[in-house]
Amino acid sequence: MERTLADWDSGFVSHAHNQLKLEAARMFCERRLPANRAEWESWRRTLRAGLWELLGTPPDDALDLDMKILRTVRMDGYRIDNLIYQSRPKFYVTASLCVPDGAGPFPAVLSVHGHFPEGHLAERVQARAHTLARNGYVVLSVDAFGAGERATTHGAYEYHGGHLGISAYDVGETLMGMQIVDNMRGVSLLCSFPWVRADRIGVTGASGGGNQTMWVAAMDERIAAAMPVVSVGTFEAYVAGSNCICETLPGAVLLTEMAGILALIAPRALKICNALLDDNPSFHPTQMLRSFAAARPVYQALEADERLTCQVFNLPHGYWPEVREALYGWFDRWLKGVGDGSPRPQKPVRTLPMEKLMCFRKGKRPPIVPSISDFCRKRGEELIAASRAQKSMNAAARRKELRRVLRMGEALILKNVRDLGSENIEGRMWQRTVVTALTGEHFLLMLTAPQDAKAGYTIIPKVEGKTGSPDLALVDEALARRQGVLLFTEGSFGDLVHGTEIHHDSSRAYLWLGKTFMGERARGVELMATFLRQRSKAPLSLAGKGEGALAALFCAAVNGGFARLDLIGIPGTYLHRTGKSPFSLGVHIPGFLGWGDVALAAALTQAEVTITRPLHLDGTPLSRQATEQLWSDVAHFRKVCGLRAVSRK
Repeated sequence: MERTLADWDSGFVSHAHNQLKLEAARMFCERRLPANRAEWESWRRTLRAGLWELLGTPPDDALDLDMKILRTVRMDGYRIDNLIYQSRPKFYVTASLCVPDGAGPFPAVLSVHGHFPEGHLAERVQARAHTLARNGYVVLSVDAFGAGERATTHGAYEYHGGHLGISAYDVGETLMGMQIVDNMRGVSLLCSFPWVRADRIGVTGASGGGNQTMWVAAMDERIAAAMPVVSVGTFEAYVAGSNCICETLPGAVLLTEMAGILALIAPRALKICNALLDDNPSFHPTQMLRSFAAARPVYQALEADERLTCQVFNLPHGYWPEVREALYGWFDRWLKGVGDGSPRPQKPVRTLPMEKLMCFRKGKRPPIVPSISDFCRKRGEELIAASRAQKSMNAAARRKELRRVLRMGEALILKNVRDLGSENIEGRMWQRTVVTALTGEHFLLMLTAPQDAKAGYTIIPKVEGKTGSPDLALVDEALARRQGVLLFTEGSFGDLVHGTEIHHDSSRAYLWLGKTFMGERARGVELMATFLRQRSKAPLSLAGKGEGALAALFCAAVNGGFARLDLIGIPGTYLHRTGKSPFSLGVHIPGFLGWGDVALAAALTQAEVTITRPLHLDGTPLSRQATEQLWSDVAHFRKVCGLRAVSRK
């Protein structure tokens, strides 16, 4: 069968995930915690400060909680107040508060749910709160951002991860940080009640809720006891496996391992529960036990070893009745001072229809309770407006800052070039070559020489995984201009696929390690330019479609020095839009809109730029008005940066 350019990279296998796993494994071994009290106390302050820097905005304790009780439901032995409270300015959280009958004061529990689209309204989440209330605990059950009544459409429940949750990164937030702030403000709300014992507050949840449990207990010392369920593993396992965006903290692996987060809870009570039949390797008991063993010396140094324990249940992933019975005994011991922590049978409870626990009638949620989409769009508009308002910019400084935002690090150094021979494809001779960087990344190239040496080369990345192919129209256009063409597949990204979504796991893995997938792609384009410039002084151009084109744009914006850019189907703006995206999670860049937007990147290239079929991040085409705004912004930023490069539509 005759070969074509569409299958020129057949058989080229990625090794990136193995590299990422090895890097994370090395860091796990290096992240040893101090084993004596003095060293730990010093490191604890440094660690928590570093985590807040990664997480984003800490809670504002001076901000009025402005709690509003919207409905009260009477139950047998307790009442339920459906309420909202202010977490950030004009940013409210929906929740339910279970309060036992009597004067109190009562111990209290912050109940956080996992990946239940219905949030705290879900029956299994309710059951935990009702049972605790019947056993004398005040319970605050909150909706995680993007779930329950905080979904995009009120009353239509959705998964808060994926493209929805990661869109917060583009405006400089982390979903994990926002959840922690919401939960810490929930603790403040519990502490504000005179009938709550502020020194006896616990927190629990499963899966994503278990992750929230671990983090809020680590960052808020008002928590006296915590029980995370089916969530504790290792950051190393997260890099190698799979976890939600709400469980991802960019750059955390550079600072600590999960054991460090667990150790921050010391000397307070911590019981870790995992499931032997869990189908997610990231949360397997073997991973949990590694973190447990690494954190335990800190508890021992603080003479609190009895306050740390773990338990493995012969169950699948979930917060099952058997696990809840373990919870009641553990909390009774450390929040009531009753018993020895052994499991205690639960009393039967009656859950309610979800409508009974809703703060608002379906479709009647006010703007002060924003969804992730509401928040990201509003914040994105503010950031874009602030960027447009700047009267002058230093182009060199903006390029340097973009490299930092993309987390590109230093340029890749060319280590080895291995020619694999030439072949005739569709009547033209192409040289097949493998290029290896000093850091181990490898790239497969197909190179054909220009028919006119002065015309130079066009570099076309293929970065959509083995299911993609180069845009052959771009190849034909470059050849028609008598240019040479360099096609390349990035071995770092070749075949990483999670379900039907390309680059899902690898995108998160790079974030954990303090990188971005798009930054790594741009470095690959950068290395190809270095490779050609070592062989020829002819001008270089870049072309591509989708995320390959976006990588080309960022490479040109950071470096300059390219004559022409032909970009097809890139996002024309990072302003958030709802809807399923055709792009991978790797397209998102933490803090990108705080730096600027696509128009500023296009202006900084100083090249002749063509953007064909610009899209929104949800894949819908930019309107004529939005496209005109894109090019108006490019012209504006060229002017304020003092650049004279010509751009064209």
